[in-house]
Amino acid sequence: MKLQFATAAIISISLLSGCQYFSGEGNDTTAAHTTPLNKHENDGVLRLTKSQLEKIGLTTYKVAYQNLPVELILEGEVKENDYQTTPVLSMVPGRVEDVDVQVGDMVKKGQILTTVRSDEVAKLESELLEKVMILEADMEQAKVKFSLAKKQYERNKLLYGEGISARSNLEMSEGEFEEARVMLKNLQDKINSVVVSTKERLRLFGIMPKEVDEVLKTRKIDDIFNIVAPRSGTLIERQVDVGQLVDSSNKLFEISDLSTVWMFAQVFEKDIRYVKRQQPAVVIVDSFQEQTFRGVVDNIGNIMDPKTRTLPIRATVDNSLDLLHPNMFGKMVVRTATKNALVIPAEAVQKVGEAHLAYVQKSPDTFEERKIQVGPAYGGKSEVLSGLKPGETIAVKGSLELEGLAVKNSTE
Repeated sequence: MKLQFATAAIISISLLSGCQYFSGEGNDTTAAHTTPLNKHENDGVLRLTKSQLEKIGLTTYKVAYQNLPVELILEGEVKENDYQTTPVLSMVPGRVEDVDVQVGDMVKKGQILTTVRSDEVAKLESELLEKVMILEADMEQAKVKFSLAKKQYERNKLLYGEGISARSNLEMSEGEFEEARVMLKNLQDKINSVVVSTKERLRLFGIMPKEVDEVLKTRKIDDIFNIVAPRSGTLIERQVDVGQLVDSSNKLFEISDLSTVWMFAQVFEKDIRYVKRQQPAVVIVDSFQEQTFRGVVDNIGNIMDPKTRTLPIRATVDNSLDLLHPNMFGKMVVRTATKNALVIPAEAVQKVGEAHLAYVQKSPDTFEERKIQVGPAYGGKSEVLSGLKPGETIAVKGSLELEGLAVKNSTE
């Protein structure tokens, strides 16, 4: 009887326990939906409650094939466009008196950049004034002689016409008049020659003819000369300071129009065959990773670097937003073809260490963590090399939260 009672008690406890477990799993839906967010039913599987799904705001995407660009991603550096860059020289030899600009300044054509005091140019102007003034004094005397000779000639011509004066007197006065006229003309030609000659000499120093005319007009020598911007743009280089001696061999500044810039990159020997002139290129820099800059490959080098086994290429890039600056590092993406590939949103890929993960939806509230291999991201999309199949649905928005939950679960 004792044995039978004990056996009955054990069976009763077992049945009671079994009924309670079945009720909890099958009928009590409230208990099922209070399962912790990262509760694993199987290894690598996450089950979420309805409220947790709503809180995450999770969105999904069905894996499918799409046309994807085939691209080379090259490390590169931004440089100014040499075709839109102008050096500024001082053709005037002398000493720098003042510098009005700094690197990075926007300047306009004709704007004063620096002033130079030049004794050499002042000496040429002084010599010009001295010669002109001597010749002008000679001209004043020649004008008096010319005026007297003209009057004498006209008087003798009148007297000869009235039969009062001899023809020889007329001829003599005519000769003196012509001689005075020629002398006056020669002196004027000498003045013109001296002025033109000095203007040409000063033109070599960058002094314009109108500046020489001003010296002749005011009779005042100006030894201070302005060096002005030959074009509008950004001042990208300054190599001059106050007190420095300069001449035409010194580059003082460099001005560049940065509305377009150059991006230089190196292509490995194995990839050279894929690069052609006029191919579209996209530039991405660290400072503006969400911004892309469009360009075109317009130059491919001819000499291979023997150490790196690379060939230089150049793209001209639109910089109308004025965000790219010389010497910035970045990437040049060159599209060489297109291919049909398995594609997912780049946002759906989570990286943990060296592994890339995606979360595959197995049911409305269940996701499986999956290791995948992906290619480079382009335009917000990533190529799937392995780990996913067409038609599978993966988490996009909210995948980061799922990755965090999986990490939390693994530590519990």
